[in-house]
Amino acid sequence: MTDLVEMMDDEVDRILFEWGFNYSGLSKQITEAALQALNDAGYAVVPREPTKEMIKDAENASRWRMWPEDSRAVYRAMIKAGEE
Repeated sequence: MTDLVEMMDDEVDRILFEWGFNYSGLSKQITEAALQALNDAGYAVVPREPTKEMIKDAENASRWRMWPEDSRAVYRAMIKAGEE
């Protein structure tokens, strides 16, 4: 998640600079506020592809044995449904 925050912060900073705003720390505050607003609305920011840890957790949470590729397929289907 840290990489995402840094990427968002850099992009917000770039846009603010283009608009003539040069306030130290403002882009980080905007980034954190945007992520908090998503969280408050019940959304989670997740990667498009599941991490190894996510696959392992999915397998452990299932009542039945899930193969890693099955876990990936379920995850991808959930992401796709969320984008539609």
